[in-house]
Amino acid sequence: MTHQFYDNGGYVVAMSHAGDSSAAPASSLAAYQAAFDLGFRYFQIDVVQVAGNELVAGHAITGRQRSWEGSTHSELLDQHPQLARVQDLIDAIPGARWNLEIKSSFARHALFELLARQPNIHGRFAISAPFHGRILKAARQRFGNELCTSASLLEGSLVGQPLIPLSRQHADAVQIMYLLARSRKQIAKRTAEGIQYQPWPVNSEKEMDRLLDLGVTGIITDEHQLLKDVLQRKGLWA
Repeated sequence: MTHQFYDNGGYVVAMSHAGDSSAAPASSLAAYQAAFDLGFRYFQIDVVQVAGNELVAGHAITGRQRSWEGSTHSELLDQHPQLARVQDLIDAIPGARWNLEIKSSFARHALFELLARQPNIHGRFAISAPFHGRILKAARQRFGNELCTSASLLEGSLVGQPLIPLSRQHADAVQIMYLLARSRKQIAKRTAEGIQYQPWPVNSEKEMDRLLDLGVTGIITDEHQLLKDVLQRKGLWA
């Protein structure tokens, strides 16, 4: 059964990857607001921890920005004026649904504490941690089915095919590199299980059409207007 976080009236989940960077710097409040104004309701944040156990939205391949970790958010604003706190994004756009991607165990405690402070987490938040199955396990134990979680690498993230028995999974979504999303049968099997199938990053009209024709239930993009246009053309825009 599809998790409430992805209850979208049966329409394709259009997920903004770091906000609309054509309007403002990626991961900034202005970028997320621009995507929201365009009609997007699902947003991905790369979560990075800084001093004071605060979480900010900032892309980091390993999940850590070591040059930031000794400074607070307010101190970092001098050099990074667009750097947004995760809590500020949540507060500023209350109608949004947030997929929080954690790439480092360093930020685990602060992320769990942030989630514990939020009302209605089942309809507003999801966690992705493709390389940290232990973080996902801990999140599932602490928050139960209230919290939507994406698959770990062993559960099918990145490649789409689970590497562990289905009985050991608790994933509500699979986020897969778009070039590897080619099997209509595999996509149908996952979606029949109630698991969202979301390729990323999908930034061309040709790829959007191909993936939608294969039956994917979500698309993560940097090209917001283009994805909206494609979904509207196909009658799949919420």
